[in-house]
Amino acid sequence: MILSSYLKTGIRNFLANRLSSFINVLGLAATIGVCIVVYLIVDRQLNLDHFHEDHERIFTVQSIINWENGRTSPTLPEANKCIEFLRKSEKALPN
Repeated sequence: MILSSYLKTGIRNFLANRLSSFINVLGLAATIGVCIVVYLIVDRQLNLDHFHEDHERIFTVQSIINWENGRTSPTLPEANKCIEFLRKSEKALPN
């Protein structure tokens, strides 16, 4: 009984003030959408490869892709140099 009264009042107010109600609903929908996107991004970053035993030692190697003549040429030599550097630095560190 009370819920139907609240629903009727809400619909009447929505119809009486259509423009402001539409702006409010649109703002609420945009806010909820932004919150969901931010949550998904933060959740992915916080849970990235934490299931591994040595997750502190995992690095993300990214490369810049250059478009030349319609083909991609990823810069993988930098990734190989990074891996070699990490292997050498592990040998230099005391246990």
